[in-house]
Amino acid sequence: MSPRLPRITADRLIRFLKKKGFRLERTRGSHRIYGRDSDGKQVVVSYHRGKIIPFGTLMRIIKGTGYSVDEFFEE
Repeated sequence: MSPRLPRITADRLIRFLKKKGFRLERTRGSHRIYGRDSDGKQVVVSYHRGKIIPFGTLMRIIKGTGYSVDEFFEE
């Protein structure tokens, strides 16, 4: 059973991605594509300032980074 996820905004998620070596590659509309050169991983973040990211979307982004939910919340 996975731990209960807190409600977070895209800004907090982006801070995590930057700490883990991801950088903004491009933007298309409200979607920001972040990539990491070291392993070629890429994730898409739907960016709407101040809005909470839905749980399923957050889980998919975290899994796309290659980190577990626990590692995400260690920050």
